[in-house]
Amino acid sequence: MTGKARCLPGQEPLSLYLHIPFCSLKCSYCDFNSYAGLDGLVQPYGDALISEIRLWGKVAEGRPVPTVFFGGGTPSLLPLAEIGRIMAALRDSFNLSPLPRSGEGPGGEGPEVSLEANPGTVDLPYLRGLLAAGVNRISFGVQSFHDDELTALDRIHTADEAAQCCRWAREAGFERINLDLIYGLPEQPMERWQSTLDRAIDLAPDHLSLYALTVEDGTKLAYDIDHGRAPAPDDDTQAAMYEWSCERMAQAGYEQYEISNWCRPGRVGPRRFYVRWRRVASRAAGGRRLRWPAGGRGASAGYGRYRAPEVRRRSFR
Repeated sequence: MTGKARCLPGQEPLSLYLHIPFCSLKCSYCDFNSYAGLDGLVQPYGDALISEIRLWGKVAEGRPVPTVFFGGGTPSLLPLAEIGRIMAALRDSFNLSPLPRSGEGPGGEGPEVSLEANPGTVDLPYLRGLLAAGVNRISFGVQSFHDDELTALDRIHTADEAAQCCRWAREAGFERINLDLIYGLPEQPMERWQSTLDRAIDLAPDHLSLYALTVEDGTKLAYDIDHGRAPAPDDDTQAAMYEWSCERMAQAGYEQYEISNWCRPGRVGPRRFYVRWRRVASRAAGGRRLRWPAGGRGASAGYGRYRAPEVRRRSFR
């Protein structure tokens, strides 16, 4: 950090969330603030994001930042050069530092910088580049280890590609790897979910996030269900899958610390959860409240605990 006040004793830490709204394909179940087909806006968006980072760096006044999270969208669509530019702006504008060791949470190892990745968008050189740029935790949106389920969810990767990405991340040097999985798909048998979770456990990630499929208004999935094109997820089946998952994760040696999150013993969950539990302040930069002024020549981002705005709903016919 250059030209900034040093962190003073007693200053509360600050957690940063950077929203990257670009996707290769909008998944059928997703209602996040994300868009496909806007590749030409990646660099201009990066310029706007860096401007916001520098503005908020002045407001932070040297407060320690132990956690940075690149969410989306698909942050792994950003070229390594763009990631490097953003990381340089963060280092220049904020006091990136570990949480102090207090005996009740993670700390003392440097800032945790997490990035969400789609397995269909990365390879070994890219993962090595992320680590070199300062990203030290990777979260893969795997969702399923069955190719037909991935196709139904509009995912662009295969089950084997997801497994390969996890191995590549280890080879690249990542010590913190998370896999996101979704259970309770329409008409999904219990044994198919069990095989997905078993295969994920075999890959030995440090962290697993298991989410029940939810049907969000305005998504393609909701439209298909409303028009009889797809069955709705079954609540009782999802409950049974969740109960089995809790038993299976405990059997595999993972510790549950939130309803959908498990980590290996001694590998505390992501620090963003820790700072949230401690009610640490957070700032969000990027498209969570993106507004395009008249003429479309710029963008401004909202911060703090805001909900994403209503966006024009896609029509599915």
